[in-house]
Amino acid sequence: MVYNQINGPIPPEIGNLTRLKYLNLSMNSITGRIQDSISFCSKLEVITLMNNSIEGGIPPSLAKLQLLQEIVLGNNNLGGRIPLGIGLLPKLQYLFLPSNNLVGSIPESLGNSPSLAIVVLRNNSLTGGLPLMLANCSTLYYLDLMQNKLSGNIPSTLFNSTSLVTLDLSDNEFSGVIPSSSMMSPPIQYISLAKNNFSGVIPATFGNFSFLSTLLLSENNLQGSIPESLARIQVWEALDMAYNNLSGAVPQKLYNKTSLSYLGLSVNQLVGRIPSDIGNTLPNILLGIIMTWVCLELAAITFRSQPSLLLG
Repeated sequence: MVYNQINGPIPPEIGNLTRLKYLNLSMNSITGRIQDSISFCSKLEVITLMNNSIEGGIPPSLAKLQLLQEIVLGNNNLGGRIPLGIGLLPKLQYLFLPSNNLVGSIPESLGNSPSLAIVVLRNNSLTGGLPLMLANCSTLYYLDLMQNKLSGNIPSTLFNSTSLVTLDLSDNEFSGVIPSSSMMSPPIQYISLAKNNFSGVIPATFGNFSFLSTLLLSENNLQGSIPESLARIQVWEALDMAYNNLSGAVPQKLYNKTSLSYLGLSVNQLVGRIPSDIGNTLPNILLGIIMTWVCLELAAITFRSQPSLLLG
């Protein structure tokens, strides 16, 4: 019943469908609340109600559905807290709750889910920190907490995950240093920590992330130089370190990453020269903001006198 014009609330009689396994009413005009009676659908494996106008809270009674694998409630008007019991669901794999009005902290219990693979909580009003147990979840490969009000340090073990492939913590209030990793070649491919309050240096151990293709660190308070080790990564697509306090020269080998399509280094304290053959060594650049450094020179001509040199 996806993508129709169904309106009005979900009737409480939904609980009479005791053999129901899959409920998908996404992309309609459903209003009202999620009925507590849905907990009587004991065989339910998937509940998908995204892109409606459902309000109220997420019923704690969902925790009674021991066969539930997917909870997809994004793009509604849900408020309140994420029920603690959701983290105790033994078969839960996919928790998708973005673009609601959820508040409170992320339940520590989510890290106990033995099958949890994907957690998307972006664009809510969640507070508190990133739970250590969730960061250590051995089955988690996609974690998106973008655009919340999360704060504090991120767990030091986060980048030692043997399962995590995508991590987006951008547009929050996280602080402290970005933790290093003791792993060689972890599976992570995408990291966004942009628009936070991280300080300290960019960990040189990021250079050990051989599968990393996107690293977004803009709009923080990072200092020090760009690690030479980043040039060891061969699969770069996007590298953004703009709007920090980085200093020193850009590692020249970064200019030889032919797969790189975005390089953002503006509004730092970087110095040095851009190679004259940059058009050949970075042929795939679609948008570049590499030429707005302080004290940058290109063949003895400053960007200030040649603004047309800006890429993109």
